[in-house]
Amino acid sequence: MNYITRIKLLREKMQELELDAFFTIDPVNFFYLTGFSGSSGAVLITQLDMFLLTDSRYETQALEETTKVPLELIIHKGPLLGELHMMIENIKPKSVGFEPDRITYGQHHMISSQTTKFIPVEELIANIRKTKEQAELVAMKKAIIVVETAFTDMLTYVQVGMTEAMLAAKLEMQMKQLGSSGTSFDTIVASGIRGALPHAHPTDKKLVSGEFITIDFGAKIDGYCSDMTRSFALGTPSSSSMVTIYNTVLAAQKKATAAISEGLKTADIDKIARDIITTAGYGANFGHGLGHCIGIEVHEFPRLSPLDESILESGMVVTIEPGIYVENLGGIRIEDMVLVKKDGNENLMSLPKELIIV
Repeated sequence: MNYITRIKLLREKMQELELDAFFTIDPVNFFYLTGFSGSSGAVLITQLDMFLLTDSRYETQALEETTKVPLELIIHKGPLLGELHMMIENIKPKSVGFEPDRITYGQHHMISSQTTKFIPVEELIANIRKTKEQAELVAMKKAIIVVETAFTDMLTYVQVGMTEAMLAAKLEMQMKQLGSSGTSFDTIVASGIRGALPHAHPTDKKLVSGEFITIDFGAKIDGYCSDMTRSFALGTPSSSSMVTIYNTVLAAQKKATAAISEGLKTADIDKIARDIITTAGYGANFGHGLGHCIGIEVHEFPRLSPLDESILESGMVVTIEPGIYVENLGGIRIEDMVLVKKDGNENLMSLPKELIIV
């Protein structure tokens, strides 16, 4: 990972915003800047210096993980926020930037100083994180291989009578065996009419022949996420309407994916898929956005939705995941991860999306 470039970009942004210093207490963002993967810490950065604060539990880990980063490691003995406050007082910057969406009011109150102006800066690091380096793409592609392998193997053992929870557990265990450090998010397994719940938690409901099953899951490799959704039928589908819905979602997913390229608005990509679903009569049954950026976090900035006018940039990795959800019938969602390029895109997923009947 190119930590030096990331720090340089952050300092350039700080200079543009006339910030003498900037801090983050968000584990995702201090991992991005330093490689430190502990759950407690802070980074304080000026134009000349950079400090990583954490406690004695993580001292060895921090030293091992930050060898390529020019920073000073501070092991605090008192409260983290109190130590950060004292450091800001000692440095005496005129202005300090902070992330208002990643800090509570109480935390801000503990860190703030009467002699320094604290300036909220929206998505400062997120705007740097949104385009991916080659090393990040390598990690994400490894995480994709894990989910694709686990899904392909799952098709050989899924059977009538298994529960949703059992299927989710087997998938998660296999991802661990394939090298995943954990799941990107809580695994979704939704069968039958429960498929109408976009974020259904796996239950003790048993899988039934003729039903559709939607599985949405992801792995983490080297701190980076994958995210894939597939819907398939367990035996000959008992509902012709569900087959029609599947083909509608597939058409929308394919057309939106093909359109992705640098310079387009995320809302316009969403509209491509949404128009197909609406024309088919299911516009009211597609209630979420088309997708999102992905990286260290499974949901990153920007989003692909009717409400987001962000511009796609080369190096972004986005998900394309249209869905149709009909109460008391079921639901279908199909999701790939796609790399935005200057002259188009690269679908990072290799699994086929035509209807699978197990």
